[in-house]
Amino acid sequence: MTDEMMSEFIAEATDHLTRAEEILLTFSRQPEQNDAEAINACFRSIHTIKGCSGFLDLPRTQHLSHAAEQILDALRTNALKGSAAVFDALLFSVTRLQGHVEILNGQSPSIPAEDDDCLQQLEALRQKPEEKGGKLQVSANSPNAGPLAAISTAIAGIIVCGPDEASGIVKIIEDLSRCMLSGPWSSDARPVMTRIRQLLDGLSGDGAQEVFQNIVKQLGQLETLQQNPSSVSELTSSENTVAGDVLTPMQSDQSSDALGEFISEANELLNQAEATVVGKSAFNSEEVNTVFRAFH
Repeated sequence: MTDEMMSEFIAEATDHLTRAEEILLTFSRQPEQNDAEAINACFRSIHTIKGCSGFLDLPRTQHLSHAAEQILDALRTNALKGSAAVFDALLFSVTRLQGHVEILNGQSPSIPAEDDDCLQQLEALRQKPEEKGGKLQVSANSPNAGPLAAISTAIAGIIVCGPDEASGIVKIIEDLSRCMLSGPWSSDARPVMTRIRQLLDGLSGDGAQEVFQNIVKQLGQLETLQQNPSSVSELTSSENTVAGDVLTPMQSDQSSDALGEFISEANELLNQAEATVVGKSAFNSEEVNTVFRAFH
């Protein structure tokens, strides 16, 4: 981990946590409001911090952000109803994560040495959801948590490497491939990973930037497949069937509303990215972050 990587993480995490704090403060004052996009934006911010902190080997930050991400995911999927208690607990955790970042930046915030208080609040919400009854199925110990964490860490690591660090990207993909030898991976995961591995040689050519973007895109596809698997199987080293070079299309029974929401959000993000890069050959850090957030 280089000083430059850490500086980039500090700047990016500060931006994401500020955004999450603003959203949660609004919900804390008006918990009854229905703003799915705000919840999704908050989820994406915490999800990004979780992935980057995992890549940079910051287990304390990764653990707390993952716990907060679980609650946000339950909110956005309507497995948990929003309330003042829910948003206050999330806000408490975001404030603590800001303390983590301050420590990384050489400051001395007044925070405990451990995060048990935050984690206990979040776990209590997970154990006793207000309306659905029973335990939320978003535990860090759930079978699907391992693959999703591995994919998230890989995406964050590759973005931190950038297109010029081909050896670092190859190592990250190799590590992810080894993770797929065991655990509950989607049966559609191997074809996507085969496609990603075939792209790696292109990182040393003239089209490295385009190849890099394609790899990140394919990893996003892999994450989506794992979040909504058509089937999940235990992949073992004894299985040596070669996967075809195909991507699985969206399942026909997926909600048209969800597809419409995705198309709208994707168009908005891509328009922002396009407006940022058109006609330019050099970019400042804020412009790079804008494009990064769009593709992430």
